[in-house]
Amino acid sequence: MREHEVPTHVQAEDRVLLWLTFPQVVSLIAVAAVGYGIFNYAPGPTGLRIGLAVVFGVIGGAVAVGQIGGRRLPLVAADLLKYWLGPRRFEGQAGDLLRPAPVMTVEADPGLLDKMLEKGRRRIRRLGNRRDRRDGDGPDNQPSSSNRGKGKGPRRSKREKRTGRMSFGRRRWVAVGVMVLLAVAIVIPQAVAAQGEDDGGGYGFSEVDLELPPPVLGRRLYVEEITVTRGRMNATVRAATDINLRARAYGGDSGNGLRFAGLASLDEGEMTSFDMPLDGDKPSYTFSWVDSLGQAGAFSLTADHLPYPLPFADGELCDAEVTSLTMSRTTVRGSVSTTCEQEVIETLEMETVSGIESVAVWTLREAQVTRVTGRVSVGLGGQEVDVPLVVDGDTSFSLPVEPGAGLHDIEIEVDVRGTLSVPMPPLVEMKTVPERTVRQTHVVSVLRPGISRNVSERVTTLCEDGTEERHWISVRLSIPAKTIEKTTRVPVTYASYVTAEIVDRDPATRTRDETIEVSASLWADDGYAVLEVPEPDPTPEAAEQVRAGGGVLEDLFNRIGWKWPW
Repeated sequence: MREHEVPTHVQAEDRVLLWLTFPQVVSLIAVAAVGYGIFNYAPGPTGLRIGLAVVFGVIGGAVAVGQIGGRRLPLVAADLLKYWLGPRRFEGQAGDLLRPAPVMTVEADPGLLDKMLEKGRRRIRRLGNRRDRRDGDGPDNQPSSSNRGKGKGPRRSKREKRTGRMSFGRRRWVAVGVMVLLAVAIVIPQAVAAQGEDDGGGYGFSEVDLELPPPVLGRRLYVEEITVTRGRMNATVRAATDINLRARAYGGDSGNGLRFAGLASLDEGEMTSFDMPLDGDKPSYTFSWVDSLGQAGAFSLTADHLPYPLPFADGELCDAEVTSLTMSRTTVRGSVSTTCEQEVIETLEMETVSGIESVAVWTLREAQVTRVTGRVSVGLGGQEVDVPLVVDGDTSFSLPVEPGAGLHDIEIEVDVRGTLSVPMPPLVEMKTVPERTVRQTHVVSVLRPGISRNVSERVTTLCEDGTEERHWISVRLSIPAKTIEKTTRVPVTYASYVTAEIVDRDPATRTRDETIEVSASLWADDGYAVLEVPEPDPTPEAAEQVRAGGGVLEDLFNRIGWKWPW
């Protein structure tokens, strides 16, 4: 069989993956994990997170596998830091530190612990040599090589032969063995005691003897009343024993921001209230305490325990909103706010024409709300209460119940009746008029036309002397035009016809009924009960000082938990 010896003095690391060593592989895995964490959890857009992850991966990979002159980058960086920040500097250039790593060395560079051990061994060796020289057992008094190995026992010095005592080297190993045995004797009992493996033999005692009292079961705090309004939550709590109470309110966008913190010190049966804000989408409240026994506890109220946000409903006639809701151990109280409209749209069938012909159409009209009445009904379990509605205001209600522990559904109904005044347009009334003859007086007008004419005539005139004179006479006659009116009565016959008359109408009165339903859930606590604290243990009697039979040594054994063997 062929033999192959692997040199153990070569300072070379194993390659586990390609040219990478095991530390380099682990470093690359860690860099990849951190880079993925930056990409997955860093704030900002996707492009920015990818860029940050890539930059970190490149830098981390370079640090993990990069080398300068055969030496890794962390080692070079450490040398540079020592060079610039160390108490003493290297007398030379900074570039001299970037030396190449040796390929093969005879002896590896020892670590700090190896140097300390080697330095201690050298000092012990020097002390042994000094003592041997004082005793005459120096290097000049060594036995010859011819006498070596002839005796059956170990080689002894002159001093050992003369005094019968061991040399310093052997005493050193004996001292080391004794120290190891003492260390084992001290460490093992302490380890057993720390692990709680004391079996009563006296070696597993505890350094501090602390006995915790058993916990006292029972409620320390009860919620007597919870009131939720639009933006606040008021909680009244009652202590079942003496406690130091602390209340906190959380909210905000994430639901983890602290919005309120309050402190109170309560005696048994005492009550206090905390007025805390309702903030964010998921508010929560925590009540923590420390009682007089030194025991602590806490409980929380979340948005699931509260009617948050308070319910509301929109109606055509009125809108209803629960403005406050209170749950106590005996009653449920609250208020409902209603806001009614002044004008609503009413659908009705309206007659537009009447008479010999009737026409009706469906139309939408703006109606005035003249009066609103209603009632509010609240039910929880089998109990129910009705109260008159306060229009455009807050309607308060109170329902005596005993809800018990847990979430309870509260049903609220608002019944509303509105009286509407609908303005109506004028009505067209159509009538038929039969045929008839009527003597009517009429004025007759006649136009006489105008005329104009010239008239000429020859006239003979007898003079005094008996002569006749002849003359032509011309005259123009003109008659102007004129309208001559004359009143007369004549019979007129009318055929049958239809007449239409527009008649104004009064507004129509209508009523509208509407039911608005809302529901809410509210948490209630158990009934109050005083915490029953057990009676304290009786005070032990004072121990009498009795002298132990073994004296001081036995008393010391008893104090440290060891058993006196005699």
